[in-house]
Formats: sequence, C-alpha cells, structure tokens
Amino acid sequence: MRSTSPRVNRLALAALAACLFVVVTAEYVVVGLLPELSGDLRVSVPTAGLLVTGSALAATVGGPVVTALTLGAPRKGALLGLLGVFTAGNLAASAGGFGLLMAARVLTALTHSTFFAITVVTAAATAPEERRGRAVAFVSTGLNLATVLGAPGPAHRYSTEGTPS
Repeated sequence: MRSTSPRVNRLALAALAACLFVVVTAEYVVVGLLPELSGDLRVSVPTAGLLVTGSALAATVGGPVVTALTLGAPRKGALLGLLGVFTAGNLAASAGGFGLLMAARVLTALTHSTFFAITVVTAAATAPEERRGRAVAFVSTGLNLATVLGAPGPAHRYSTEGTPS
C-alpha cells in the first residue's frame, strides 16, 4: 500500500487518524452523556451506565473474533467494512429506545479493536521503513486526541452539583 508520493502518504495517515478519532470519541462520549441519556431514555443513571458496560464487554469478547474473521481480508476493504458497520450502528442508535441503543453500542464496539489494529498496520505499511514508527505515532494521535478532546466534551457542561452550567 506504500505510495510513491509523500503528500499522498500524509493524507492517508491524516485520514486514518481522523477515522480513529471519530471511532474512539463515539466509544467514550457516552460516559459524559449518561445523565442526559438516563433522562431521555427514562432509565436510571446506573441503568444508562450499562451502555458503557455492554460496549466494553462486546469489544473485549467480540473484538478478537472480528479480528480473526478479518485476518485474510485486504486492509482497505476491512477498514471500509468496519467503518460501514460503525456508521450503521451509530445511525441505528439515533432511532431511540434503550434496547436499540444498547444493540447499536454492542454492534459498533465489535469494530473498535480490529479497526485500531488494522489502522496501525496500514500506517506502518504506508511509510518507508525508517519512518514507520513516526507513521504509527501520527495515526495514534487520533486515539489520544479522542481521549482528551472527544470523550469529556459533553461532561464539561455539568457543574459539581450535576446541573447544566
């Protein structure tokens, strides 16, 4: 997958980092939305918290299975397929209802670990040997930025008393 153009390589790495940012943000942003979700879904905050637990369990148990199923697939096709499942799951999540949201979170969680693994391997493959570590580090900034910027985003609206600020 190595391109001869450094510009194309940089654009590919930026696209991978951006996709990783979106996937990781979607995984973690629910934590900051639990009070709002519990109200909208008419469930307790601990019940809404199961959206986080269910997603984590699906990623832990199902992630290795998805990775095993995609081992022989071309990386580009696997990444696009995983993004398709991720997108479909997030669209389904907007339909409403706790059960549907949980199912959507579980579905999208199945893509996370495999998506990250293929992204890292693809980043390394796009760079010359002496720059592979730099390429992997650059793509990984998508994950790091999502953890710092994406996940806590909604939570900043709440004061220490739990009311919107």
